Parts: sequence; structure tokens; C-alpha cells
Amino acid sequence: MFVNKLETDQALDKIKKALFETVGPIADMVYEDCFEQWESGGTPDISRISSMIDHIEEEIDDQKLFAEFKGKISSLL
Repeated sequence: MFVNKLETDQALDKIKKALFETVGPIADMVYEDCFEQWESGGTPDISRISSMIDHIEEEIDDQKLFAEFKGKISSLL
């Protein structure tokens, strides 16, 4: 499978930025935990970005905050 690294990196940057805007200082910890889980599940590729978002949803307990986060990354969905 061809891995589009640039597109994947751009999506991950957008996710990280949206997390910081949504959950503040805990964003680094949430991102790192979710990225490790996502990466362990297969090739870190844009085609699997929805799986990364699923991991983040599990970490953000507040559905209102998660909805805000999803709004910020809507172009990835």
C-alpha cells in the first residue's frame, strides 16, 4: 500500500492543533497516547485517520468537547 506521508503528516498536525484548541494543556498527553495506539494497529496512513479519531473520542469523555474537536477537523472526516 502506498503511504502518502505528507498528507498523513498534515492530517496529524491538524488533529494535534485541534486538540490543543479544544482540551488545552492535556492535548500533548492525549495525542501521544492515541498516536501510539493508532500506530500499533497498522501502518500510520491517511487511510486509517478515522481510527486515530476513534482513539481520541475514547480519551475525550465530554461529548460536547469531542463535537467541538470534530468540527475543527471536519475536512478529515
